[in-house]
Amino acid sequence: MSSRRLVIAAEAAADTGVGHFVRCTALGDAAARAGWDVSVLLRPDAIDWAHEQARQRGWSAHTTVWTPEAVIGHVTTLGEGAVLVVDSYRVDTAWMSAVRGRVPRLVLVDDVADRLLDVDLVVNQNLGAQELDTRLGEGTELLAGPSYALLRPDFTGRREQALAALDALPDVPRRVLVMMGGTDPSGSALRVARVAAQSYPHAQVDVVVPGRTSAHREGRVTELPRVDDVAERMLAADLVVTAAGSTVWELSCLARPVAALEVADNQTDVYRRLVAQDLVIGLGRLPVDEAAIGAALRSVTDRAGGLRGLADGLSSLVDGRGALRVLDHAGQPNVRSAHP
Repeated sequence: MSSRRLVIAAEAAADTGVGHFVRCTALGDAAARAGWDVSVLLRPDAIDWAHEQARQRGWSAHTTVWTPEAVIGHVTTLGEGAVLVVDSYRVDTAWMSAVRGRVPRLVLVDDVADRLLDVDLVVNQNLGAQELDTRLGEGTELLAGPSYALLRPDFTGRREQALAALDALPDVPRRVLVMMGGTDPSGSALRVARVAAQSYPHAQVDVVVPGRTSAHREGRVTELPRVDDVAERMLAADLVVTAAGSTVWELSCLARPVAALEVADNQTDVYRRLVAQDLVIGLGRLPVDEAAIGAALRSVTDRAGGLRGLADGLSSLVDGRGALRVLDHAGQPNVRSAHP
């Protein structure tokens, strides 16, 4: 049995989205490949899909309320080599301070920097994270920027293939993929897909609609249920339309052109930076403005090589080795002595 253990406590509810959980499973995948034992702590409101993802990987999954006492009790039973990784906006400074020092090592994945982060290690994988006024606890280490993006093997393993396919991108997209997160809480995916079909009259448009149980095609728009072969579908698309969240870093690794929609407050800073640096097509902020989205989508076809230029620029941000970098730091001894 491995002496190193990774415990993942990540949000995975319908109202929080599953992005927190997905990026932490990437770290779990890297740890498992390195011989660590991995387990998952889920809140009672976590969707069944998250439990299934853990089971498919052979990880133990436990459901509990995330009081400091419950989490500490679970982690400390695993021994001295346990690392707790938390990904949630709902844990405040008091929660972190109560847990830090009572578990062997506490890591927080964060991208809002809206509270004092009293943990051993903070990971903020977003563009511009180095420039945020992040308040850190005593001795807290910060890993900032897309070079630490947590990506699953499905994406990292296709990096070279994706770079080789970059030059084959057309001037006008022939196939568009629309996906607004694992739960699409805004319900915007299908509306945006229809705008994409109108904007590109000869393109086939696939849209992931998490509530569907089977595929349904209407004209050039195909509605899909939640898909497992996400990386393969992304790589097959000439343009991916998505929310300005963690999916952008997956697409950066795969060198795909992106049109991004700002669907949540925590995406505002990243969205503005991506648009300002001409790394994505900016579609604006919810609620959906169909006329503005259509104009933005058509704009990329006004210049030859527009899609290739977007993909090339975005691909430079993420090389696919972020999870390995984070795991290396997560496994290091604490620089601050434990709480009494």
